[in-house]
Amino acid sequence: MVSVKTSVTGNPVIAAFALVLAVTLSGCLSSPSKKEDADEDIYAALRDDDIEYRDERQVALVNDTSPEFVREKIDEIRSLFFQKDYAKASEMAEGLVRQAPQNPEVYYWLSRVRLEVGDYQQAYEMASKGVSLSGKGSSLKAELERLQRQAQLGAR
Repeated sequence: MVSVKTSVTGNPVIAAFALVLAVTLSGCLSSPSKKEDADEDIYAALRDDDIEYRDERQVALVNDTSPEFVREKIDEIRSLFFQKDYAKASEMAEGLVRQAPQNPEVYYWLSRVRLEVGDYQQAYEMASKGVSLSGKGSSLKAELERLQRQAQLGAR
């Protein structure tokens, strides 16, 4: 058995308590890396959750076909078109055609971009697709038919 002398009272109970306390504290002091590892694991899990949440938001944006989202994207495409940034307008319109393939206005803008860059065959095809999706007698349908005629004339 370990003998510990106390200078104050000589009480073996106090000596035993001091020994237990010393052993306990030495265990706490010798394992800060375990606590740091646990903290790092927690932080890593939180970061992973944040990344997954951001990924879910990105997927939601990519798969968004709400009228508000489509309108916003069409406005961006129109803006790019009038800024004569046809490459970016084309890229956005192609992406939006994949997301909202039943929206004739998307085909209208993609047809306009194609016509502007001289791709008359694609302009005609996009305008034709838009015409097929447009309502009878709509002004959009009339504009798409006009684009079809322009594409035909340009291709000659």
